[in-house]
Amino acid sequence: MQSHVYVQTISRPRHGAAQLARFNDLPDHAHTTSFVAESILGKGRSTIDRLRKEGVLETVKQGRTVRITVGSIRKALAAR
Repeated sequence: MQSHVYVQTISRPRHGAAQLARFNDLPDHAHTTSFVAESILGKGRSTIDRLRKEGVLETVKQGRTVRITVGSIRKALAAR
């Protein structure tokens, strides 16, 4: 008997697209997703996680999710 394995692919979330479009209008104390940080900084998810753990990107835990402050993304962008 042959078993079949079905793999479901999950696309990147698009809910961050609205925040990405209005990133310049957000205050420094606002919180955003790692998707937005990846897009703004031009880095991958593992690099964003490393920057979070090193303290370069300030994070806030909201329930089960981790959000990154907009001000820390701007500081990291200016330091490049």
